[in-house]
Amino acid sequence: MNKSTMLALATALALADPPARAQQQPAAREPLSLAGALATAFRQSPLLEEAQAGSDAERARLQQARLRPNPEFGVAIDNLPTRGPLEGADAAATAWTLAMPLEISGQRRARAALAAAGVDAAEAGRQLSAVDLARAVRAAYATALAADETVKVVSADVELARELETGVGKLVDGGREPPLRAVTANIERQTAEAALATAVADAAASQANLAALIGRQDTLFALTPTPVARAVAAPANPDLAIARAEQQRANARIAFERSLRAPVPRLNLGYRQFQQVPASAVTVGVSVTLPLFNRNGGNIAAAAAEARRAEASQRRVALEIVARQRAAEARITAAAAQIETLNGGLVPGAEEALRIARLGYAAGKFSFLDLLNAQRSLGSARRALIAARRDLAIAQAERDRALGIIPELEAKP
Repeated sequence: MNKSTMLALATALALADPPARAQQQPAAREPLSLAGALATAFRQSPLLEEAQAGSDAERARLQQARLRPNPEFGVAIDNLPTRGPLEGADAAATAWTLAMPLEISGQRRARAALAAAGVDAAEAGRQLSAVDLARAVRAAYATALAADETVKVVSADVELARELETGVGKLVDGGREPPLRAVTANIERQTAEAALATAVADAAASQANLAALIGRQDTLFALTPTPVARAVAAPANPDLAIARAEQQRANARIAFERSLRAPVPRLNLGYRQFQQVPASAVTVGVSVTLPLFNRNGGNIAAAAAEARRAEASQRRVALEIVARQRAAEARITAAAAQIETLNGGLVPGAEEALRIARLGYAAGKFSFLDLLNAQRSLGSARRALIAARRDLAIAQAERDRALGIIPELEAKP
């Protein structure tokens, strides 16, 4: 390549079409930090509203379980006047009765204990929902942030591809490069533009997912790579807490089902008023169900089986917590090492390689394909760095989720 060709290429690259070089500036978007996203989610996420409603329902059931059974009132008329041979044989009478079930075998106490165990399980579930929400928001934020950064990287790729296509096109028009170079540059530019469209769509989808998690309708956020707020552990690991609560509820179910084996006596009080004879009588009685055929054995056995299952579930959850923590720590180590490698050598090296390739191509020392490969390598290295940062953030969120940790915020659940 002679000196005039070199000058023409340099001029073409430097004076590329300004509209092609400048991307249309997007509309201003509201800044949203990770701490802001978490605070918004804890304040208005439907997930926590569902968990709170479940806890409120269990508390209402506990209030209901503590109540005594209602008495029963009845009115009956005996010996109504008849026609025929029996007419007037007996005097008619009106009886008022009041029956009161007597839970003297601990049924009400067992019922209340079962409902209280349900409250504990619901509260543990609410804490678990908060930890799950924190992990989900952090992961969604990291994904959306990575998608935004990918759009910037791919936009830079498009810009380089357009500059290269413009420069090569002018050289081809001047007869200094074969037409094949223009075709290749055009394909490279179209490929970059298609990748940009995909990246923009992915960014929009990621922001929509983040908006749904934090309970917002709008999806125009300007995300920033901010550090995670100082984290605090819950009073007890929510996974273990809910497993223990379920075991306690299962044990309470056994006690409740056993209490139902004993019959509930009914105290009957009555007052009878005779119509034809000016007289009245008070009656007192007790009735009880005889447990001859049904002693609630099936329900007791089922409750015992549920207790065994809850105990096994608690052991399984404890093992899963350790496994999840170790897996997250391994992913954190791998992502951190990849980030260090990319920042320390690969990305700066790819940037320097592209700079040298552009100068070398202008000087005729490198081929067009060398320049394309250098450009592609830089884009790949930048995207790998973005992915590694995203993976590190998600792995940290997974580790905190396994430990039952949420970021310390002003508005905690």
